[in-house]
Amino acid sequence: MSTVTPVDPAPREAAPRLTNVPAATRPGWTPPDDPRLAFVLSMADDELMIGHRHAHWTGVAPTLEADLAFSSLAQDEIGHAAIWYGVAEELTGQDEDTLAFGRAPAAYRHATLLEAEPGDWAFTLVRQHAYDLFDHLRLDALTDSEDASIVGVLGPILREERLHRAHARAWLSRAVEGSAVGRDRVLAAADQVLGQAGGLFETLPWEEELVKDGTLPLMMGDLREPWIAALREDYDSFGIPEAVDGLDLAGGLGGRQGTHTSVFLPLWQEMTALFRDHPGATW
Repeated sequence: MSTVTPVDPAPREAAPRLTNVPAATRPGWTPPDDPRLAFVLSMADDELMIGHRHAHWTGVAPTLEADLAFSSLAQDEIGHAAIWYGVAEELTGQDEDTLAFGRAPAAYRHATLLEAEPGDWAFTLVRQHAYDLFDHLRLDALTDSEDASIVGVLGPILREERLHRAHARAWLSRAVEGSAVGRDRVLAAADQVLGQAGGLFETLPWEEELVKDGTLPLMMGDLREPWIAALREDYDSFGIPEAVDGLDLAGGLGGRQGTHTSVFLPLWQEMTALFRDHPGATW
């Protein structure tokens, strides 16, 4: 399991910093100027990270079917990120590319589980299942938001996320029904992934304010119980209820506060290289 440690921001060039994005909650942290922006960015960053990691399977997935599926999943997730960055653009006036690639590492608000390296096929499947389950609950809850900009973009995202969840369930079921090796690898991956799942529900420092003004129908931490129930139901149906034994909701924290694992800096450098080398370029 990766240890959550602060990332040393060392861009090749000083990345432009959004003036109204909260700094990390560590020494020197200052309260956020715009809680709504911070929440929208946390969703956008989640989708960008999982989409980027999914894309690593293009050309190397175990089967042609899986290769095409994960390429499509990656496109969907990055497309969802673009939608959320578009909502953030309304608040900042900065374009989607700048919001996605023009921030310093500590400004990203995704859960650290999503930045973890793709690992083996079992790790990828278990992570996809755990995250899509969470994301589906989050999006479903947001249908009761009083924020028109958020509710207005949920329809197409929810439809695609339902397919993502079905894909993850189908592949996990297939993996554990095969050889004992496949079952053991899924169990090992579940132990690793679920030990970092707490970061998905990590409370943003300004979340109560968003609940009070109706932007959020509930605290993200309130999704823990329904997520665990759905997770248990799925693993029971796969015949591996023991997979949930490694669940640790105190693990994987820090990402929502801008504190990431050691693998994030190289990921950020790879992901933002073109933007930083050719600022303002268009195709």
